[in-house]
Amino acid sequence: MAKNIELELRAEVNPRQRHKLITHLRAQGVPYTLTHRLSVLFFGKTNGREIDVRVRITNGHAEVVIKKGGFHAHDRTELTQPIAPEQFLGMVQLFAQLFTRSKVAERETENFYFGQGITVAVVRAGPIAYVELEKISDRAHYR
Repeated sequence: MAKNIELELRAEVNPRQRHKLITHLRAQGVPYTLTHRLSVLFFGKTNGREIDVRVRITNGHAEVVIKKGGFHAHDRTELTQPIAPEQFLGMVQLFAQLFTRSKVAERETENFYFGQGITVAVVRAGPIAYVELEKISDRAHYR
């Protein structure tokens, strides 16, 4: 069974406390990536289910991500397809024809690994910051 259910807990962090949190996480977990991401997100419904499509470039690597299920649902499924960076704008134009709601987002994320498939990310997105705890699971283990 594919592990494609994202279990996630997110909390806002005071931007002034972000560096203090990162220092603590570096001491407790294993830092493994620093990412810079530009995303164009599209929102809609298909077959009565909420869906969002993300065309994004992360540290120079481009991909399309489809997330099925409610935006804050605990059992969303996620499918990812790498694309060439030069396909980014073409994919944005394609999905813009299918979806009426979209937004552009840019963020910087520092990721830490805590074992058992658990990652912690500290994110700066414009004027806000948040921490995100995540584990990818499958339908048999997500509860």
